[in-house]
Parts: sequence; structure tokens; C-alpha cells
Amino acid sequence: MILVWVFSALITVVSAAEKSITVEGQRIRLDIPKTWQTVKNPLGLSLVVAGPYERGKKRAILSLVPTTVQGVSFDSKALSKEQEAYQKGRTEWVKKYRGNVLEFFPYQFKSTQLVHEVHAFGYRYQLGSKNFEERTLYLICGPENRLFHIKTLFPEEAKPEQKKQMEKIVGSFKCG
Repeated sequence: MILVWVFSALITVVSAAEKSITVEGQRIRLDIPKTWQTVKNPLGLSLVVAGPYERGKKRAILSLVPTTVQGVSFDSKALSKEQEAYQKGRTEWVKKYRGNVLEFFPYQFKSTQLVHEVHAFGYRYQLGSKNFEERTLYLICGPENRLFHIKTLFPEEAKPEQKKQMEKIVGSFKCG
């Protein structure tokens, strides 16, 4: 939650709808609406994409980190077993900030024309009177089967269309 406040304060430069971005030497493609903002390297993250700024409101946030891991493929059956460890870690984090887990989303695997493998975990939680939805995605793509990590955070007070736009941004991801 603290990161949401920090990112909302940091992201003040408006960026045009970038289609192709180089992040840590890796060329990626994201379809980013013109009302969204991009910032490279805030707080050690490679790329942050934030929903439209609205005074007094939290923003949808997407962070992307390319890794140096390539030539990889995950066993989706083994990864689905990691759901329990994920839930335990997220529950401990939420309790540390005196919040409550509202719901966990089951592990998902899919393959698209743009991305060889997408592995996703997620949950909804409450901190104080605010609800959030967070998703963690591992994407494997490109000719080298390079691993990328994407995390999305959607504060439920943000406009619902921001969630749909964020899903479209993630769905447009292409590397290489």
C-alpha cells in the first residue's frame, strides 16, 4: 500500500501512448492508453505504468521487470502447487499491515500468440477501509524464452475502466 502512495507521488510526467519501449536492454511492446503514464526505474523497478491521475484517488499500477533468465519453461502442474506458499506469503504480508485477505484467485496458465507462457497468481485484500486487487504474472516470450515479471495493483476506488485498461495492457505484452 505504501508503494501505491509513493508511485502516485512520483509519477507526474505525462507520457504519450508508447508502443515500443526498451527496458534494461530488452525491447518490449505494450499498448498503453494516452491517459496512462510510464516511468522507467522508479525505486529500483524497471518500468511502472500508472493509470490516469485523479486528485485524491489511488491509481492502478503495473510494474514490469525483465529478468536475465532465458531458455526457461515452467511446469504448470508444479507451479500450481506453489499456490499454497503464495497464499501463505501474501497472508503474512497483509497481516503485518493489519489487513485482511478477501479472496485468492487460483493459479492460471495460458499461452498466446504473443507470449509462450503466462503463469498468474492473485488475490484481493483490505487495508484499513481500502480494498486492493493484486496479480503476479510470469511471462516467457521471445526467441530466447526470456522470463519477465509483471505485477499489477488495482485499488478498488479507482475507476473500473482502469482495471479493464490494465488487463488490455498486460494482454498486449510482446517481447523481442
